[in-house]
Amino acid sequence: MIMRRLFLKTFLWFWLILLVTTAAVLIPNIYAQYALQSSQDRVDTGMLSRVSRDAVEAYERGGEIALFQYAGQLQRDLPVQAIVFRKGEEVIGPRLDGEPSVRVLAQMASSGYEPIIRGTLAAQRVISPSGKMYVVVLRAYRNRTALWRVWEAPLMIVGAGALFCFLITRHVTAPLFKLRAAAAAIADGRLDTRVGPALGRRADEIADLARDFDRMAERIESLLAGQKRLLADVSHELRSPLARLSVALNLARNESTAGNQQHLERIQLEARRLDQLIDQLLMLSRIDGGVQGTERVPVDFARLVQEVASDADFEARPLSRHVTVECSEACTVSGSEEVLRSAVENVVRNAVRHTSEGTSVEVKLGKRDSSSLLCVRDHGAGVPEPMLSEIFLPFRKAHATQANGAGLGLAITERAVRAHGGSVRAQNAPEGGLSIEITLPLA
Repeated sequence: MIMRRLFLKTFLWFWLILLVTTAAVLIPNIYAQYALQSSQDRVDTGMLSRVSRDAVEAYERGGEIALFQYAGQLQRDLPVQAIVFRKGEEVIGPRLDGEPSVRVLAQMASSGYEPIIRGTLAAQRVISPSGKMYVVVLRAYRNRTALWRVWEAPLMIVGAGALFCFLITRHVTAPLFKLRAAAAAIADGRLDTRVGPALGRRADEIADLARDFDRMAERIESLLAGQKRLLADVSHELRSPLARLSVALNLARNESTAGNQQHLERIQLEARRLDQLIDQLLMLSRIDGGVQGTERVPVDFARLVQEVASDADFEARPLSRHVTVECSEACTVSGSEEVLRSAVENVVRNAVRHTSEGTSVEVKLGKRDSSSLLCVRDHGAGVPEPMLSEIFLPFRKAHATQANGAGLGLAITERAVRAHGGSVRAQNAPEGGLSIEITLPLA
């Protein structure tokens, strides 16, 4: 069975990563063991005896100047420092700063002939040809140059491995991020988004997924466009017979008897409702079609809300209801004033229709961060909790017995607000009634 290209790539990539990781772990240990072994070979009793004897001879031959010259050469050749004591107490050179353990070790070595080795310190008593007693202490130190050489190669390998892993991760995840961004764009309503051109000539399973994704997006865009065209065409086509029906109805009323007036008034009522339904369908089609995208202008949202509330209050008074604006902050949003007015009117009039007699619909407009927040609350029966997320769907009613309206008003509001970059949310108020919040970005 032939392995898929992406599987083979992934297998080889992780295999190479494993090799690099193994090398990065083992090579420092190998270098450290080699350095430790070399250090142990250099630091032994023979070397201690030789260095101690040479240091004393240099001092007796040329004094402190010769001793310092010898100590400097020793530090350049070996990672050790030679400190010479006279009788284990007086420091001849080099100068000793702190390190009480060095002085203690020198005093211990002055009382015996055997060398003393304590970790990085070693001491040896020396009797010069002139019969004087000296103690030489060797102090090992880290050779930073040698230490860098030990870690140089492993660090280069680790750096190369990190770069290699970064390139691999980017190669694998970059198209997935593009797919995710395209999916988010389609979810936001940009159905013309495609991801294939962004992947170039890539030819693996991810590219195949991107092509399938583009075909799916094209199909969804085609279906939704057809649905919108059908809705718009049907709505327009209904306008003509509805207009002829209204003319015929007026003629029939002029020629009818008193007994037929009740039936004709019923026909006129249903025709008016059908006309309103067609208007709502056309508005919904315009919003879904993105017609308002080129009509965005600054809109005084506070003035718009105040006008809608005033009109709704005038219409609600014969029903023993009121609409009150409790607070209104100055807010300016960007968009279509006609569509925004329709969105707010649908919410306010829906609240007037459902609030109880003798109560008021409360309207509040304020600011939250960089957005305007409109809250419309009625004092009605509210909405069942399972229906709160469904009342913004077309032709969806909260109550099956609800006769007024076709269930398009809140659907228009939701799509209009979403088309302006905002959001709408419904919730039952704790004291009863339904509260709808509309959030729109400020201009």
